[in-house]
Amino acid sequence: MRNTAKTTTRRPPAEAKPPKARRDTRERLVEAATDLMWRRGISEFSVDQILEGAGALRGSFYHFFPSKADLILECLDRVWRAQSERLEEIYATAATPEQGVREHLKFLAQIQIDAKAAFGFVPGTFNMSMPTSLLREDARISGRMRELMEENRRRLELAIQKIKRRRKLPLSAKTTARLLSYSWNGLVTAARMENSLAPLDDLEAVLDQALGGAVGA
Repeated sequence: MRNTAKTTTRRPPAEAKPPKARRDTRERLVEAATDLMWRRGISEFSVDQILEGAGALRGSFYHFFPSKADLILECLDRVWRAQSERLEEIYATAATPEQGVREHLKFLAQIQIDAKAAFGFVPGTFNMSMPTSLLREDARISGRMRELMEENRRRLELAIQKIKRRRKLPLSAKTTARLLSYSWNGLVTAARMENSLAPLDDLEAVLDQALGGAVGA
């Protein structure tokens, strides 16, 4: 962090960089909340449990997050940033758009595999930790959820558009991406309800059906 102690120019408060300790506390709160959301769902943990997991004081929570909803929004963005970075790598290095789509969904499946190994159960996608009542009551959270889901579908759609340039597909790229996304969410929902990774074994069949043939390794 840059040292500004010797300068006489004062920055406006909005531009000032927070001390490292404060940034670390904020990050610990987000990490603790994200972990609890994955493990228990939003309705099953309290602010006190977040503070315990983060090793922080109650005043710290409300200093960084006016409400639990503000923290949830940050958790959503944190999870998506990590996933988005990986998806950027996948599509940038894929030999073909078919491989990109395949690796995209394999990456999402691996998240469930790793989570079951860590937690002892299949948690489903991160948004599945949110009760429908919260999505109805908080327009910010429901709006952000829609944005992130649409961004994920858009990645699929762009890759499928490239596939359509090379071979015929029965539906538009937008429709194919949407149906592929719905099918994937169905597989994850089944895995979560059964607490079994077995439904994810149908991923290849879903891809073949959506793309009109084997998508290749």
